[in-house]
Amino acid sequence: MKNKNEMIYIPIRQKGVLRFVKRKYYEMGNRASRLLAFQLRKAQSSRVVSKMKHPDTKKVTSQSKEIAEAFAVYYKKLYEGQEVQGKEDKISCLLDSVELDKLSQEEADMMCSPITVEEPVDSIGKLKNNRSPGIDGGVL
Repeated sequence: MKNKNEMIYIPIRQKGVLRFVKRKYYEMGNRASRLLAFQLRKAQSSRVVSKMKHPDTKKVTSQSKEIAEAFAVYYKKLYEGQEVQGKEDKISCLLDSVELDKLSQEEADMMCSPITVEEPVDSIGKLKNNRSPGIDGGVL
């Protein structure tokens, strides 16, 4: 058994061969495995970027490292220097145009007061029997 510090080195070519062998195993297996392998291959091919034009050099490339670099350059340019002029003014203008109800002083005091024992007991008593909370935690 190898100790934790020793790394198993598998060359890139061998990794590709191992992936191919795994895929062939599923393609040659039973009918369900062949169908799954076909669907996976189809889905995988639709998500692969085979060629891309580099945004700086305008050169079309099919090398995966160059495609990754082209994506990085594109998104870096897209998001750099996107300071919005007068952002605070736009926010305050939007908030001023919205009509929001305000709490009365009595409601505000009630919201800030500690929860009494009766409040959760009353809420639990109003829940329907044989119902469980949904994804938002509320019971309909």
